[in-house]
Amino acid sequence: MVRDLSHAAGQLTALGFNLTARSYHTVPNPDGSLRPAGTANHCAMLQRGYLEVIAVTDPSAESFSRNEIGGFAARFEGLHLLAIGTASAGEVEARLNMWAEPFVAARSLHRKVDTPDGPRDASFRLIIVPQLSGSDITFFFIEHQTAELLWTPESMVHPNGATGLLELIVVDNNLETTGLLYEKAFGIGPTEGDGILSFALDRSRFLVLTEMAALRHFGAPVPTHDLPHCAGQAVEVADLSMTAALLTSKAVPFTRAGGRLTIAPEFAGGAFLQFAEAEI
Repeated sequence: MVRDLSHAAGQLTALGFNLTARSYHTVPNPDGSLRPAGTANHCAMLQRGYLEVIAVTDPSAESFSRNEIGGFAARFEGLHLLAIGTASAGEVEARLNMWAEPFVAARSLHRKVDTPDGPRDASFRLIIVPQLSGSDITFFFIEHQTAELLWTPESMVHPNGATGLLELIVVDNNLETTGLLYEKAFGIGPTEGDGILSFALDRSRFLVLTEMAALRHFGAPVPTHDLPHCAGQAVEVADLSMTAALLTSKAVPFTRAGGRLTIAPEFAGGAFLQFAEAEI
């Protein structure tokens, strides 16, 4: 979440991402019609997952989207929305309903996207998990009901060779308590080791690291925010040396840590971004 959408889009473009055109969100009225949500985004669609920069474009709009994004961005720019993909929001609801504590029911969000046949309405169902959300994070599952409008062949080709979202990295020193909550949400347990919990999801990994483990992971201290804090993400690329050459040509600073290229938050929308060689 950022304050200046054009600036953030420029940063991701300099990192070698091919971004979608700016798209404006809408939310449903009681009668089923749609009204502007007051927010807009750009996305880098990958073969597995996507990156999104999002900002408030109309502070006067009345919507959960404008309220949440405005509040988060006022605190700091960075990764606030942790979107976990699901093929069935209904199945997630059934699993979460087994918890003793209540959760927020699924809600709808829409946005217009340009297609060769003209503007189309992309729709989503979101299920927020309040037990894993807080002052800096909204953790939710998302079902893309019109995925074919978003993952188009031309949108998934990037100059930096990006192919997929590899990891999402959350920092929290209380691994035992937080780990149990994520285990309930995902329906699977993690592997553990040296201050790290790693949840192997269908197409990526969700990591929970202590602050010391995050320092080792990124090769630099993470910003000090309330914990849990989502500190960064990792993207797979086809050829790491080609990605490094592109970043150098664009004068984007990076460091090397653990065989990865690490971009500091000030050059990547407020959060660490790492490029890693494809693991397959």
